[in-house]
Amino acid sequence: LEPLLDLTTTLDPHFVVAYRFGAIFLAEPPPGGPGRPDQAIALLDKAVRKDPRLVRAHAALAEAYLRKYLLTKDLAWLGKAEDTAGRAKALDGNAIEVHMALGSLRRETGQNEEAVKELTRILELDPGNAEVLTRLAGAYRALKQFRKSEEVVREAIRRRPGYWVPYTSLGSFYWEEGR
Repeated sequence: LEPLLDLTTTLDPHFVVAYRFGAIFLAEPPPGGPGRPDQAIALLDKAVRKDPRLVRAHAALAEAYLRKYLLTKDLAWLGKAEDTAGRAKALDGNAIEVHMALGSLRRETGQNEEAVKELTRILELDPGNAEVLTRLAGAYRALKQFRKSEEVVREAIRRRPGYWVPYTSLGSFYWEEGR
């Protein structure tokens, strides 16, 4: 996939969808993707070098750096994720992708109350976003607000019944709770 994405984005450097979804897939650990954040980082770095104003590319790059940090535990990657998310926010502080990246960063660094704030902000901008609801449920679970977590993940299922991620989250929640 990476060579095809490279070719596609070389032919059309402003093909933001290829950058974003290609990077999401490349960085995603198995079974959802190949777990290759290096390839995602290279693809997104190309995007921001071609057009430094691509907010979504900066936000996706921050998430790719976060994936690399989670894989290696090297704090340099976490610093890059924070810096890149900050640049994305400076470009457009209202972009959903920026709040998603910041929410992920906060969640993965144990700043769950801040993660809730970032993810709730997305719901103000896009109330039907089931992916955000699933991430928000995880933040509430980390805060030990189990009832709220269950309510939020059930809302994600209600809003998007064909999306498998909230079902997995709910099953994991029930498993952990011994239900």
